[in-house]
Amino acid sequence: MENIMYILERICIKNADEFYIMVNEALESQKKKFIVTANPEIVMMGKKSNTMFQILSNSEVEIIPDGIGLVKSLRWIFKNKEIQRNTGIDFVEYLLETANQKRKAVFIYGAKEEVLQDFLKMCRQRYPNIQFVGCYNGYSYSEDDVLEILKTIHADIYFAALGTPRQEQFLNKFYSTKQKGIFVGIGGSLDVLSGNSRRAPKFFLKHNIEWLYRITKEPKRIKRFLNNNVCYIFAFWGDYLRWNSYKKRIKEMDYEEK
Repeated sequence: MENIMYILERICIKNADEFYIMVNEALESQKKKFIVTANPEIVMMGKKSNTMFQILSNSEVEIIPDGIGLVKSLRWIFKNKEIQRNTGIDFVEYLLETANQKRKAVFIYGAKEEVLQDFLKMCRQRYPNIQFVGCYNGYSYSEDDVLEILKTIHADIYFAALGTPRQEQFLNKFYSTKQKGIFVGIGGSLDVLSGNSRRAPKFFLKHNIEWLYRITKEPKRIKRFLNNNVCYIFAFWGDYLRWNSYKKRIKEMDYEEK
């Protein structure tokens, strides 16, 4: 298993506005950015899976802290209490608003056909200037089918709504073949934006306990929560202590050489 500190030290700790400016500059200059909206579950996947670790440790991948558990870890690591969440759904809404203002081309793959159609209907009403250059559900079209289609498609924003880690792994398969674009897995954000799921009420958002709201709505999530979020706490402190010990030894060796 990998040390999660390799991942945590790579997470972008800019506030949302600063991060959005960076993304907007990438869109304007037609550069590439692969963005992962991370929570403890994704970090634990990176610890357990070599494929996910390679994605999350890639210098071309920008990771933003969606989960409050990550935010608390980052505040401790960087001794900075000002670090805030940068939620996936808010980021997706920003991308849609920007794409609408700048008439950008958007590609999307994933979700059920009815969810995808509801999402497109919402976009036509709220973001009429977006140019959708490809929309494929995740049930009728295999990843191989869509990867073949993508060879002739050039978008400014690529969305994958396949759930973690599948969506990040899918984006990674064709990221290197494109010259420009924002690549991001949008997971459950599509369900909320399409109107098929409800975002947590303001009380839960304000107190950073959206996870509790999700569990009350879907009790089966509790096993997933325990397997990832609770395990993350133990993994963080274990890896953090080992990481600090390693850094201390390196400093001592450098001092002895001098």
